Amino acid sequence: MQKHWMSTVGGILCLVTGTWGVMSGTILVTITSSYPTAWIQFNPFQTLIINRLAPLGIALGAVAIAGGVLALRRRRWGLALAGAICAAMIPPPFFLGVLAIIFLAVSRSEFEEAACLPAVVSDGDVVAETPVEPPDDDSME
Repeated sequence: MQKHWMSTVGGILCLVTGTWGVMSGTILVTITSSYPTAWIQFNPFQTLIINRLAPLGIALGAVAIAGGVLALRRRRWGLALAGAICAAMIPPPFFLGVLAIIFLAVSRSEFEEAACLPAVVSDGDVVAETPVEPPDDDSME
């Protein structure tokens, strides 16, 4: 498996955008939670909107960071792409998320998918994990 630069750049863009989302959301929550004493005075409507959107930015940033880590490790392409999509929803650096989506979509062949699935499940507990083998051509006859 040859490693290219696109998945690495996509992962870094997800990390940067996700960090922005978490930091800006945390700062906005901190400022608006101390509303009466804040040095920036918001009217009650602005405070209500910011208090609803800032945690969403934190959550989207956390998913984008997780997707960036998975993209850098080249594991679980679907979750890495979901992180890039979340990164594209974080303003103002949403264009970095769009670039991350493009880079990760193009570099899908570089990723390794999970090779093990639960073999036997008993009362909700996984008893053993076995690698998934492709079927033999002889068994098809």
